[in-house]
Amino acid sequence: MNPVAPRSAGVALDNRAALPNERIVAIRAPTLVVHARDDALQLYRNAEYAAAKITGARLVPFDRGGHLLIALEQPRIGALVRDFVLSHPGER
Repeated sequence: MNPVAPRSAGVALDNRAALPNERIVAIRAPTLVVHARDDALQLYRNAEYAAAKITGARLVPFDRGGHLLIALEQPRIGALVRDFVLSHPGER
């Protein structure tokens, strides 16, 4: 990703593009969406959209962490994922 400047036009395009409604709605697997509200690269509204369109999806928002959320909150996200997977034993 570094340097970011050459990729800025692509990121701006991604954030303006229509989201893939039909493909998102077709997801049937248990889905955990983890996203930071302050992620400026992939906008939080995309996580909200996915969680709203995927039947039974669970959204876990973080106020801070940006695009590096998984690195910054690794222990907490790891526990969330573990608990989520264990809560769906027949679906693995």
